[in-house]
Amino acid sequence: DRSLAQLSPNTNQIIAGPSVASDITIEVTNIGTLQDTFLLSIGAGETSNYFELSLSKTSVNLGVGQSETVVL
Repeated sequence: DRSLAQLSPNTNQIIAGPSVASDITIEVTNIGTLQDTFLLSIGAGETSNYFELSLSKTSVNLGVGQSETVVL
């Protein structure tokens, strides 16, 4: 049995400015062999003094082959 997720962003880059909110849509897909809950977070090394980063969900429960969209 295997727990594994694939993350697929809708873009490789984002243009952001101080007065404009921008989103990146990320599709989380369970490519493992078991239903599982995947916990999502923004690492401390990925934060910025200039931009506020947040996730629309911090966990997704997916069956084998299922996908769910998360917005960053």
